[in-house]
Amino acid sequence: MSSSMNRVQKALEKLLSSHRFYANFFLNCNVIYNHPGIERAAVGVDKKGTINLYFNMPWMEEHATIKAVAVIKHEIMHIMFEHIYEGPEYKGTDWNHQMANVAMDASINQWIPNLPDQCVTLEFFKERLGPDVEVLEKQTWIYYYNLMKNNPDKFPEKSLEDKVLDSHEFFDSDGNKIPKEQARAIVREAIDKAMKASAGDVPGELKNAIGSFYAEPKINWKQQLRVFVSKSSSSTRRFSNKKPNRRMGFDAPGTTRKRELTLGVCVDSSGSVSDEAYASFLDEITDIAKHVKLTYLIDADCKVQNVEKIGKKKKPTRERTGYGGTAYQPAIDKAMELQCDAIIYFGDMDSADQPNNPGVPFLWVIVGSQNPPAEFGGQVRLS
Repeated sequence: MSSSMNRVQKALEKLLSSHRFYANFFLNCNVIYNHPGIERAAVGVDKKGTINLYFNMPWMEEHATIKAVAVIKHEIMHIMFEHIYEGPEYKGTDWNHQMANVAMDASINQWIPNLPDQCVTLEFFKERLGPDVEVLEKQTWIYYYNLMKNNPDKFPEKSLEDKVLDSHEFFDSDGNKIPKEQARAIVREAIDKAMKASAGDVPGELKNAIGSFYAEPKINWKQQLRVFVSKSSSSTRRFSNKKPNRRMGFDAPGTTRKRELTLGVCVDSSGSVSDEAYASFLDEITDIAKHVKLTYLIDADCKVQNVEKIGKKKKPTRERTGYGGTAYQPAIDKAMELQCDAIIYFGDMDSADQPNNPGVPFLWVIVGSQNPPAEFGGQVRLS
């Protein structure tokens, strides 16, 4: 092992030989050393889709490599167990941020050996609460949070200050919050890559947590696209010199049906569509792309903001554009310009225009209660 490697790099080398999933997840993150305000460690994310791991190197170098391994696992487990954005959902007038951080640490530290000495453990709770209060093992952070909230005299805030190992709120490198659904999608991409690189070798403590990131698509796209393929291939043909035209004789080129569907998927990214709805659109589109050779993802508000080519292996990016007004005709025009055989339009149907029928198989995928801005095409509602 090279002496020039820092403590984090040495810990990663050890993880690669003993805990491959953690190591491969780490390799899909951006590591930032000595970021201002980070006393020990932290996790965050950029809107461009990068998960950031922050380490204060003077503090890390104070600990042996085996403890640095534990710190890295601790940070990754916060991400896996979705601690990075859960807290705000439970906030109220009596919300205690310090207690919540300690509770989240307590819920995962039970799975991690060799942590630095100051880290909170189950013994910390047992000692504070005494023998009259039962403290259960391996519960969610909410359980340990409620133990503290119900016994505030046993957990004064000053006594908790040195018990929090890290910061685990989901912020970007500029300190800005990003939407929960967007954060989940970014984490899911990193999980996909880590699982592939680890050949499915996932630690037992993470299996249930990882499973929560893979919600089934709400629409049976395999069935929907079978109908699309049938409709579009019956009306869309290409010229062929191999097959003679029966009506015009052998000198005229014949036609054959197109075997592969080119699909245009338009996504409403206007300000009236919530980040959660937009993220659910992308979840459905990821499944759509599995069944089609070529998909154009057209992101638009009142104008086309971005066009992305995706396929069975290339997933859509998660950086949202738009947030302006709404018009559906520009995206439909772009799909026709790209020679799409069929079009699916995701949106809340709150459009300022009344688009024209493009004359190809068309499906409106609707979030909310409004009807489509035009009468053509089929309809599916997302709950």
